Amino acid sequence: MGNINISNYILSGYEALSTQWFIEVFEPLTEALHDEARSAIEKTISSFEKRYSRFDPHSLLSELNNKRVVLYDYHLAQMLIQGKEMTVASGGTFNLFIKDALIRKGYGVGASPQSEEQSKESDFIITENEITLTGTQSIDLGGIGKGYLIDIIANIVRDTYHVEQFLINGGGDMYGTHDNGNAIVVYLQHPKDREMIIGSLAIKNQSFCSSSSYVRTWVKNGETKNHFVAEGGNEVWAASFVVGDTATVCDMLATVLSITSRDKPACTSLASQHGTQFMVIPEQGEAFGDLEAVRV
Repeated sequence: MGNINISNYILSGYEALSTQWFIEVFEPLTEALHDEARSAIEKTISSFEKRYSRFDPHSLLSELNNKRVVLYDYHLAQMLIQGKEMTVASGGTFNLFIKDALIRKGYGVGASPQSEEQSKESDFIITENEITLTGTQSIDLGGIGKGYLIDIIANIVRDTYHVEQFLINGGGDMYGTHDNGNAIVVYLQHPKDREMIIGSLAIKNQSFCSSSSYVRTWVKNGETKNHFVAEGGNEVWAASFVVGDTATVCDMLATVLSITSRDKPACTSLASQHGTQFMVIPEQGEAFGDLEAVRV
């Protein structure tokens, strides 16, 4: 079989985790390798969604939230561990135990959660055999799951199929290597007007993730809500862009920096601790951060 054209999509518009997935390669692939890689990646994404989505009542995550204990699972354990590390680093701003708070806000469906006053602070215990939740709160992996999956896919593309030049795009969160030695250009959307491009930047062997309170909104009791859970229960309106080594870290940081957008020193310190560059666009005031974007 011959080579498929350069700049070919392994995946194009594959839908999962409430977003569309694109994987573009910048080197020739044989048809056999292309088809094998596509099949493996589709299975990986589908399996991840079935196991770790809180919206699937039969997922492993739902089982953990309901039964409070499941058999050990490597990827679930890794997301919990890395999520807790970000919780500590962010002083509690990043929080995996927000499923009940999101349901109370009207995001998603599920059994009626306990009131905030009745909810008991939770933690997890991981052994070689089991993962156990303490307390009464339930987990949502929305702040880490997509980034973690992007890193998994990047490892498959690079290590299993030995493709060196590629870009993974999961709904605007990305990991890219290079395009024949050149950095890959990423365009930044305006947080309120998704049709407007406000700038561009280049990534090379890096991840790019963004977060915005304007993307997922709904009205409850006459008030517009978003998917952020901030201290005090007040709505935070902001957007952030983060570039770093892994999509897992960038995904989590993008959420944190949006929530803490009113505290410029805290955003700067946290991004520096994780070796990332960032830009925050707060509800009021000018954008800030050390991420240089070229205006278009």
